[in-house]
Amino acid sequence: MERPIFQHTERKDNIMENAVTKKEKFSYGMYFMGQNVFYGLIGYMTTYFTDVGITAALVAVVALITKVWDAINDPIFGMIMDKVHFKKGKFLPWLRMSVIAIPVSTILLFVIPTGIPLVAKVIWATLAYMLWDTAYTLCDVPIFGIVTTMTLDQKERVSLNSIGRIFAIFAGIVTGILLPLVRQSLGGWATTVIVLSILSAAMMIPMCLFAKERVIEREKARDGGAEETIRCAIWSNACVPINTC
Repeated sequence: MERPIFQHTERKDNIMENAVTKKEKFSYGMYFMGQNVFYGLIGYMTTYFTDVGITAALVAVVALITKVWDAINDPIFGMIMDKVHFKKGKFLPWLRMSVIAIPVSTILLFVIPTGIPLVAKVIWATLAYMLWDTAYTLCDVPIFGIVTTMTLDQKERVSLNSIGRIFAIFAGIVTGILLPLVRQSLGGWATTVIVLSILSAAMMIPMCLFAKERVIEREKARDGGAEETIRCAIWSNACVPINTC
C-alpha cells in the first residue's frame, strides 16, 4: 500500500528544515578554530607571567584561584543561558558577545605593566585570568549547545561536532607553530597577542553571521500561529490568514 503523497511531502519538508548548510558547517568549524587559538595562547601565560616578574609560586596561586572560579561560573552560566531567552535566538546572542569578550580578556592577560609593584601585577593577573575564564565560558557553553537549536537531525549534529573537533585540533597545531614565529617577527608579547587575537576573533565572526537556529525559529512560528488562532477565536468565528482578525 502506497503512502499518501502528503506524508512524503511532510517528510521531505522535515529533512529540508533540519538540513545544515555547508556555509554553516564551515563557519562552525572556523569558530572552533578561533576559540582554540585563544585557548592555545593561555598555554604561554605562565611563561609571560614569569617574564614580567611574577614568581612560579604566585603563578600557581593565580591559577588555583581561577580554577575555583571556573568551577563556580560554569554551572551559573549554564543556568543563565538556559533561562534567558533573546528575541534573536537562544545561543547566537551569547556567541556574538563572546567575539568581543574573548579577545579583549586575552589581550588584558598579556599587557601587564612592567613598572608596577609585584602585588599589583599579581592582582592584575588574577582578575584578568578570571575575566578570561568567564569569557571562555561565554563562548564554550553556547558553541556546544547551539547544535541542538540548529537542527533536530542527529546525523547533522554529529557532523557539526566532528567538524568542530577537527578544526580545534588544527588550531592547536597552528598556534604551537605560529606563535613563536609571530613573536620573533613582531618582537613582543603584547603585539603578538593583539595580532593573533584579532585574527582569531575574525575566524569566529562567520558563525555569528550565517548560523541559523532552526529549532527555535520553528518553535516561535508554531507558538505564534497558536497565539494567532486563539486571538482570532476570541474575536470571531473565522480567522483570516493575516495579522489582524
